[in-house]
Amino acid sequence: IAVVQDAATPALEAAIQSVHEELGQIAQTEGRKFYFKRGPRFTAGDTTEGARRALEAALADRKVEYILAMGFIVSQMAAEPDLALSKAVVSGTLLRADLTGGLVDREGHSTKRHFVFMMVPRGLAVDLKTFRDVVPFRRIDILIDRDIVKAFPGANKWLAELRQSLPFNVRFLPVSGTVAQIAASVRRASPQALCLTHIAGLTPEQNIQLIAQINEMGIPTLSLAGEQDVENGALATVSPDLTARTDRRVALNLFRRHRC
Repeated sequence: IAVVQDAATPALEAAIQSVHEELGQIAQTEGRKFYFKRGPRFTAGDTTEGARRALEAALADRKVEYILAMGFIVSQMAAEPDLALSKAVVSGTLLRADLTGGLVDREGHSTKRHFVFMMVPRGLAVDLKTFRDVVPFRRIDILIDRDIVKAFPGANKWLAELRQSLPFNVRFLPVSGTVAQIAASVRRASPQALCLTHIAGLTPEQNIQLIAQINEMGIPTLSLAGEQDVENGALATVSPDLTARTDRRVALNLFRRHRC
């Protein structure tokens, strides 16, 4: 199994290790073994060009039977219609229903051959409306990794469509760098409320520091990462922490590809 991934981060590395352990436990019940193949040529970095290059390298590798796509950028690239998949690609990243476009049919199955992924069923608009019932605001900023915005060509169009479905304004707040640099970007933007997403490159400890600094500014926060961020100081979350269940589901998806 080739592991094609976004730029290496502690969180992504932990997720890959968790999937590896889950797959090992599942395979052990049938006396089977799976091997993860990793290397620089399978690492996409933070660009769509790198993601395509890494996926194509794994698809061309004759020793690779399946591909595990770890990270938003490589998962998004695997979903692109113009990238033909000659072998099974299993996404380890949860995709939101409002970002998948025509990737699923009415039964919720993938419409792209050889591409297997999982969805968070509810859309972001529902989450934001729920949060506004708790905290009044006229505008909310989505704190998002700058590289994710660059790698997602339809980001601005999606944001415009999201605005049309909401009775308040919403905008991206792209950030990168250290905790201090991200906090400074937040301070300059002066948001009335913040929607927190995963920022690549921040360790769990640094993420706690960032939430603490945002709290010091008196900005209410909604985390899309789940309950862990609330325990670390975020005001609210409406998305459950699905990490453990997701890793096992990814492992099961890989194992089922082997059985097909």
